[in-house]
Parts: sequence; structure tokens; C-alpha cells
Amino acid sequence: MRVDHRLLRAGVFLVLLGVPALLVQLDALDPDALGIAPRLWPVILIAIGVGLLLRLTPLASLGGILVAATLGLLAGTAIASGGSFLGGCSGGGGDQIAGTSTD
Repeated sequence: MRVDHRLLRAGVFLVLLGVPALLVQLDALDPDALGIAPRLWPVILIAIGVGLLLRLTPLASLGGILVAATLGLLAGTAIASGGSFLGGCSGGGGDQIAGTSTD
């Protein structure tokens, strides 16, 4: 039997995409604890680099799984943190219109 490595990587990505959100929903993980995630973005570069290094070796599928797992876990963390992973684009208050005063 031959394993389709593309489907394997996609499956690993999707499973790890959902794990952080599931843990938050089950109250097994505090969403505030995910605040460290934005500082871990270099891990994506490291995983991609390791994947490229392993590409032409017998461990090529392991490298692909590592990349998929890293991307899935960090993207899942972004989803589970409610978007705060992305830096919060709202700019804060949201009650005031720019250039107006509530005085």
C-alpha cells in the first residue's frame, strides 16, 4: 500500500488546526495563555527550513509532516485566541469616530 503524503500532511495540518480551539472550548486551555503565540512566528521559518533540508533524504515525509504540524498548530492558536494572535486590528475602543470628542 502506498501512502499519499499530500493527504497525510493535510490531515496533520487540519488536526492540529483544531486542537487549540477544542482545548479552549473544553476549558482545558486558557485563551490568555495563548498570548505567547505571536512571539513564536520564527518557529514557522525553522520548520520550513528543516523541511527543505530533509526534502532529498529518506526523512522527506517527516520534514513535510513537521511543516504541516507547525503551520497547523500556530494557525490553530491564532483561531483559538480569537484573533489576538494577529495583533488586534481594531485599534482599541471602537466607541469613538476619529476626530470626534465625547466632551
